[in-house]
Amino acid sequence: MSKAFQDDEGNSSSMRIVWAICVLTVMGVWAYVCISTDKLWSFSVGDATLMAFLFGGKVGQKYLEKKNGVPKE
Repeated sequence: MSKAFQDDEGNSSSMRIVWAICVLTVMGVWAYVCISTDKLWSFSVGDATLMAFLFGGKVGQKYLEKKNGVPKE
């Protein structure tokens, strides 16, 4: 599990941790609302936009790191 929060070189990736927390929070709230109301609710446009920004931000960050070459410490 900890490997999921590491970059290709084995260093901890705070962006992956933030991404995972945000996704789990949105999905957890959605699941709680669905279970507590005994109804399957659809995602709102705002929720879908948030998820798109999270995924897009991570993909963009990875692209820029590979394109520009992140300096090694």
